[in-house]
Amino acid sequence: PNHNGSLAIRARATARDPSAHPFYRALAALTRERLLAREWRATRCDWDHRDPSVEPLNAADETSLRDVVRFLLAPARCGVFLSRARFGAIANALGMQLPFGSRFEVCEWLVASAGESEQVAGLLQALHAESEAWASAYRTWASRYPAWQALSAPWLARAAQTCSAAGI
Repeated sequence: PNHNGSLAIRARATARDPSAHPFYRALAALTRERLLAREWRATRCDWDHRDPSVEPLNAADETSLRDVVRFLLAPARCGVFLSRARFGAIANALGMQLPFGSRFEVCEWLVASAGESEQVAGLLQALHAESEAWASAYRTWASRYPAWQALSAPWLARAAQTCSAAGI
């Protein structure tokens, strides 16, 4: 199957990564543009990589910290890609520092620390801003690239779900 959509999303994440070298950010942006501009035949399964056994996060259910972290780390569930560097930028904006660790550990620490330091509202606002930034990119791609016109809908829905699951 064709995975140009997933590659384009990963390239956008790299281009937005504040810790990435300018060369790699520029290369990622160019790669994304080339992937999206390319004419190719796509099927729903090429763009909808959601595991059917994984349910979306439901704010009405009792949800553990690990459930929230797993949701935020899976672009196929939340519609955005959050790197360790992006988590670091969010933590810095909230006046917190993150320890070194895996993406899972860094995200878990950020969410737990936000709760402990009464920064949950700020974290939710930052996640909302991230989700909106990705949704804006998806809408731009849909307007510029014919292949994304129909295929952006699942990604837009996931990004919107991130906002609603966070109670924003």
